Amino acid sequence: MEMRTFSKEEDVYTIYCNNIDTKEGVELALNNIMAALNDFMLTANEYAFFEQEFIVDGELIDSYEESIWEKLAAQKDSYEIIEKYLIYAEHVMKIRSSDIWEDDECPLAEKAVLYASLADKRFIPFYTKFLQIWDMGHEVYQEEDIDAIIEKHGWCLEVEDLIVSRANCNGQCDEC
Repeated sequence: MEMRTFSKEEDVYTIYCNNIDTKEGVELALNNIMAALNDFMLTANEYAFFEQEFIVDGELIDSYEESIWEKLAAQKDSYEIIEKYLIYAEHVMKIRSSDIWEDDECPLAEKAVLYASLADKRFIPFYTKFLQIWDMGHEVYQEEDIDAIIEKHGWCLEVEDLIVSRANCNGQCDEC
């Protein structure tokens, strides 16, 4: 039986995943997310959300109530494929003529890059770059995200660069 990668119903992408506690499972999940994102880029109008839900081992997981990204980033041997996804998301955001949002509060890859950055500071530079791409005039969680990253990793070069990047982009929360 062939595993489905994703389906789409009423503008919600259902991403199919199995065994996300393994490197192979994380790789399959991220490849499925990238396939859905590719479909979104080809078919969505410029104001559509890239809204996702996940079927993990046959069970529906709402990505905004139980973060799939926290589970994916917990697999240290999967950091290479997580980095591949973040590079892909960065590329997609740069070529899109309008911002891509996962819902009305989260820009594309915000949860992915947050949980990856919390798992390992090697991902903080992605969060730093994404701040310059996201529409910070409509920021919602970035201040909380940055606080969590600082709390997790303390003061280090990656955090310093993150703070400088945040200070250099306009947003709703310029006092961060």
